[in-house]
Amino acid sequence: MSDLSTGLLTAAIGIGIVLTVLCLISATVYLLKLFSAKPVEAETPVREKAPETHPETETEIEYESELAAVIAAAIAQDMGVPPDRLVIRSLKKDETWKENTIRGKNRTRRRL
Repeated sequence: MSDLSTGLLTAAIGIGIVLTVLCLISATVYLLKLFSAKPVEAETPVREKAPETHPETETEIEYESELAAVIAAAIAQDMGVPPDRLVIRSLKKDETWKENTIRGKNRTRRRL
């Protein structure tokens, strides 16, 4: 056999083995779903809406602190200084960038 036919035969056998194993995995997952399915309850309890809380919850404050850390890291990387030398004094949300991006006005180019 030539090298080309040997390579094609090897590739065909490899692809066949991979497809066979994927089919076996798919069948196993399907069977696991059948046997581990929980019985559906006739009545599901209806949840009432919780009263709205103040928007400054702990998770939102934690999210903002993580956002500040990510912004500081990105700016520090761009400026070439360590992130602990930067101080973020405030974060303000600005939604105008969405409108400008949709309208095509946000076409700034980065100067090197």
